Amino acid sequence: MAQKVVEQLNRFDGLWYKLLAFTILPNHVHILVDFSIQLDENGKPDKATYKNLDYAMGRIKGASARYANLELNRTGNEFWQSEYHDRYIRDRRHLIAAVDYIKQNPVSANQCNHWLEHPFTWVHEDFW
Repeated sequence: MAQKVVEQLNRFDGLWYKLLAFTILPNHVHILVDFSIQLDENGKPDKATYKNLDYAMGRIKGASARYANLELNRTGNEFWQSEYHDRYIRDRRHLIAAVDYIKQNPVSANQCNHWLEHPFTWVHEDFW
């Protein structure tokens, strides 16, 4: 099921956002994305085509929930909580702290000894 979430995250990478990092644990997911790739050279979005975080999360959660429920042979049950927590990254220092938090999350949850050992943690090469 985690692989289905990865597939959905990668599906929109480069289209609506630049995927910077993620970790998928048994009971939650952390995702770091940059939506600035949708801005023009003046820093403005095309209002007709811009996809915001709510839209992207709806597509990611909707498709991955469908695949997971099919795998579990379930219908009528929500797979994801309807809400999510988001945070605006304010500067480079905050960005690095967010990446480090994502990398350390599976270690803190005792899923592995080092984030590189966790099969569902990925960090863009810019942050190694």
